[in-house]
Amino acid sequence: MPGGRRGYVVQAVGGWLAFEPASWCGDEEPVTQLVAIGTGMDDAAVEAALRGCLDEPGSIPADHLHALTRYLR
Repeated sequence: MPGGRRGYVVQAVGGWLAFEPASWCGDEEPVTQLVAIGTGMDDAAVEAALRGCLDEPGSIPADHLHALTRYLR
């Protein structure tokens, strides 16, 4: 959430999914980061597909995030 001091770490491999709450350390600047590990990927195609999934900041109501809590460890 904008201005918040908490975030989430999401890891997925195959059918495995881990979703954990995390806090920013000290004056660490909050960031969103994606790491993809694999071979033979078309980087440009993957980036284009991911960009197509983006929403404008603030376009999703905060109460829509609550459905994700079922994945918390």
